[in-house]
Amino acid sequence: MKKRIAPSLWLKSKGYRHLTNKLNVSKHGRFFISRITNEDYVKRHSFFPLLHSVIYEPRYKKIDFSGNRSHKKVNKKTGRYERIGKPRPLHYATHVDSLIFSYYGQLLYEEYKNKLDLDKNLSDSIIAYRKIPDPDNPPKNKGTIHFAKEAFLEISQRTYQEETVVLKFDIQSFFNSINHDFLLNQWKKILEIKDDEKLPEDHYKVYKAVTTFSYVQLEDFKLATDRTKSKVSFDEKKLAECRKKGVLAFFQTPKEFRDYLKAKKIRLYRYPFRDKITNIPIGIPQGLPISSVLANIYLYDFDIKVVDYVVHKLKGYYRRYSDDMIVVVKKEYLDDIYNFMTKEIKNSKVIMSEEKTEKFLFKKVNHPKLGETIKSFQILETTVKENIPLTFLGFEFYGYQTLIKSGNLAKFYRRMISAVKIKSKHAKKFAERNPDEPLFIRKRQLYKLYTQYDLRKTKSRRRYAFLRENERGYFEYTHKKNKDIPSSNYLTYVTRASMLMNEPKIKNQLRNHIRIFKEAVRKHLNK
Repeated sequence: MKKRIAPSLWLKSKGYRHLTNKLNVSKHGRFFISRITNEDYVKRHSFFPLLHSVIYEPRYKKIDFSGNRSHKKVNKKTGRYERIGKPRPLHYATHVDSLIFSYYGQLLYEEYKNKLDLDKNLSDSIIAYRKIPDPDNPPKNKGTIHFAKEAFLEISQRTYQEETVVLKFDIQSFFNSINHDFLLNQWKKILEIKDDEKLPEDHYKVYKAVTTFSYVQLEDFKLATDRTKSKVSFDEKKLAECRKKGVLAFFQTPKEFRDYLKAKKIRLYRYPFRDKITNIPIGIPQGLPISSVLANIYLYDFDIKVVDYVVHKLKGYYRRYSDDMIVVVKKEYLDDIYNFMTKEIKNSKVIMSEEKTEKFLFKKVNHPKLGETIKSFQILETTVKENIPLTFLGFEFYGYQTLIKSGNLAKFYRRMISAVKIKSKHAKKFAERNPDEPLFIRKRQLYKLYTQYDLRKTKSRRRYAFLRENERGYFEYTHKKNKDIPSSNYLTYVTRASMLMNEPKIKNQLRNHIRIFKEAVRKHLNK
């Protein structure tokens, strides 16, 4: 008998615009449940292409020998400036396809969780994409702050007994480099299907949709402006025509989309990730509801081997958050662990990132103010650097103190200044159209995002947009507000981290944020 999965775990509306219309799961929930839980329907279902977009995370790095840092550098071949950063490709499915991926992801997760629960050490070691209850704050679950705190506490306790080493590993472009055949075998193993047997047809259909997907570029739906010649906005006229028909999508019907493909008005892409040596397609799309579960089951055998060797045999400590891993062991096991992890990552058909592989030594020292405490030392090839922190899950651990990762703070300030620049630009345009009005910025939203610690002082209401038919027979936007909801921003996250870590210095890291905010307003409003 097929296991029943509660609809509340997978039947959820999505807000983004796609190739097909949005779904009203609250109104037609029973219909979607009866279809998506029907294996025969999934076997016959034709998955639509995904929508592809890129989130670009800028990074400030040294650009010359003087130590100057920038988020841009000059390309020596073209002579043009290029952004420095990490592009993160995202692919997301139509609303019906997303529900199927979500349902089958939950099916796999339940089977995967049951296997993890057979070994407590294994279950404790895998912390990403799982709901792990917080015993101190039921019914809430643990987050990255809890996981980082537990790891740092374990390092401290071990170091007070003897010198301890910590090895940090990272898989290079994890989602983009997943081997399809290896994933298929892991999928079968989670469902307890023998090697010589096939996946059930419905599961295999989902597997093929994840591994041999096609996609269209979100940028292809944008129009170029006459002034900049660059694509900056969607075709609002076409979107309005769809909206009048009650459709919140780029096309009124699936047929219209197929006609666009036949007429070559829009391009269809396939296989964005390929093995650099064999040129064989690899990787799965980030952004699907099933992607996180597949990432975990892909490393299921790897995790078992690491836990058996590190935890059971060497009495060490292992934690994996997606592709970010740390191992804590005695000093004499440093080389053994490095060789073992390198070998097993390679056996999993993925590549270890040498650039992000780091080794640390933690030992007791006498601090002039704190007395006996512990301190971090980074182990390099030819030397050991003192007071270099171990970074894990957005935190820097020095041994005697824990701080928010400096790169995350820089990202917060970049977003703050960017938001101020945009508001200032709008304010100047408004002032040009209304010369009698004073020049000012609408600061309420900026204050809520970048200056207020206690968001209980302001009411936060979520607005839902939906289409309603008017008296002329056309559909138009209308909004519905729900009740007050708990609000949060990066400042509340930092405050919570400071409290849970019992580390006042974390909150002090943002002590200058109001001054920086005001300086940005003065600078860009008067520029």
